[in-house]
Amino acid sequence: MKELEHFIVHEYHHTPHSGLRNQTPYEKWQEGIKHSPVVPIEDLEDLNLLRGLPKRSTLQRHAGIFYEYETFRHEELADIYDYLLSVQKSGRIIIDYFVDENNAGAISVVDPRPGSNGRLINVRNKEWDIAEGRSFYDLKATRAGRKTKTNQAPLVTDEEVKVKPRGKNKKPGDDVPFLDDEPTIRATKQSFEPPSTIAPKCGRVAAPDYFTF
Repeated sequence: MKELEHFIVHEYHHTPHSGLRNQTPYEKWQEGIKHSPVVPIEDLEDLNLLRGLPKRSTLQRHAGIFYEYETFRHEELADIYDYLLSVQKSGRIIIDYFVDENNAGAISVVDPRPGSNGRLINVRNKEWDIAEGRSFYDLKATRAGRKTKTNQAPLVTDEEVKVKPRGKNKKPGDDVPFLDDEPTIRATKQSFEPPSTIAPKCGRVAAPDYFTF
């Protein structure tokens, strides 16, 4: 392993490459950091703040930030809200932040206050214990599933079935039960071909196979 490390650091990085126009990787690196300075990571946990998807939303002083049906709160957000309100005087308070679509546990809010140098603040999901490690899509689908089950139509018992009386011109017999909002079955025409079979005596056309219910 030490031999491999020595080769990469002392030989490979100082050997000209045709793909770099005969520059060495080290020379190319030095050239690049002149335009994009290196941002040192003092703590490896800070890497978690480097979420890649930039977003912009309304900031509320107490409620925090609402994104993709998830709420994010932090004690510093109230101070940031007060600062932005003092600067803007009126109107919606807008905040910039970064998200990781694959982890809805927290977002990285850009601190706009003077002297912060764009510091990133880790703002947790209000339901961090549920959201951590799960994607926004997964949480959204789960919540949609819960809502569907909650709002599912109750089963109708025989006693709850309404009875529709027959009209005056109807033949005697039992009344016909019906349900409110009875679903309507519609035929969908997939392709049109003339019906090939006709009942010979009764004059009825046999159900063609190009209708599906």
